[in-house]
Amino acid sequence: MESAVFRQTFFIVLFITSISDFQLFTSISLCSNIFFETTISIKLTKIGGKNMNKQGKLLRIWMWVVIIVVLQACSKENTAQITKQESKEVTVTQAKKNTDESSKTDSKPKNDGLKWDTEKLKNTTGKTLIKSVTIPKPRGNHMSFAIVSAKGTVILAEPDLLNYENGVFHVDVITSSVTYHDHTDPGIQKANPEARLSMKTAESFSIKDVKVTGIAASANTEPINVDSPTEVIYLYEIDNLRIAYLGALGQLELTKEQLEQLGEVDVLIAGFKDVAEYNLKKDTTLKVIQQLHPSIILPSEYNTDASKYILDALSIKELKKENSLLLDKQELENMKETECFYLQ
Repeated sequence: MESAVFRQTFFIVLFITSISDFQLFTSISLCSNIFFETTISIKLTKIGGKNMNKQGKLLRIWMWVVIIVVLQACSKENTAQITKQESKEVTVTQAKKNTDESSKTDSKPKNDGLKWDTEKLKNTTGKTLIKSVTIPKPRGNHMSFAIVSAKGTVILAEPDLLNYENGVFHVDVITSSVTYHDHTDPGIQKANPEARLSMKTAESFSIKDVKVTGIAASANTEPINVDSPTEVIYLYEIDNLRIAYLGALGQLELTKEQLEQLGEVDVLIAGFKDVAEYNLKKDTTLKVIQQLHPSIILPSEYNTDASKYILDALSIKELKKENSLLLDKQELENMKETECFYLQ
């Protein structure tokens, strides 16, 4: 009988340890069948008239202790495997989630630590938006302009003292006619590292639905150096409009080559100032306006005396003040006379 008990115990332990890689529930179910058969065997032995002695009882108790210990070991191993598997699944799920979130945020502006103003330059009008984005000053100052296409492409011309009251804003193109401190803004460049930057460079390129051409010019009365200009006039072709920014032009008038490159200008942004130190002359602005005959004139630098002088010479009765302009090619073609706007 003792040898039978040992055989039963041996086979039960062998069976349990061999299936420890399966789920615990299955192992317990199968082991229960064997326990049931063992119990039946014991009862049959009693029926046959063979009484268990004390040693036999101890052996059977020892058998159950061994079985319980083995079951506990299997339970711990299966639990560890399940926990490990669940941990892997969580890791994979989290990695997938992170990848999905990363792909969603790729199209968003970078430098997410910044506060972004998404309303300032929003344009859903179907027209070209032109807006001053410089902090207002009591006296006339150099102004930076945002030019936004009907599709939302943003050109920032001559960034200086930008108004970040509601946060920084997204731009696609940044141009500066000169590299003076009041014609550049490193902050907007850092906030928009993907923007196309053109700093006093005679070049031509297209970004989305706009085309930008830098035309070599002079910041003084010296001859123009085409390869290394001291100043650049920028022409923006956007929504069938041609918008020119003179910048810090020091020439007395435009050359034949410059006029050919500029072509028919719809909107001219020019300085209304007279500062000999920086070669800014009201006579130069007046002469260029007379050469180009634009439909719209926007002062980029302004003082009262120079403004009155230019407007009187052009017979423009009023300098209209607006927060922004919405322009359409057809509307400009229907204009009967040149208008001048000061964007506040």
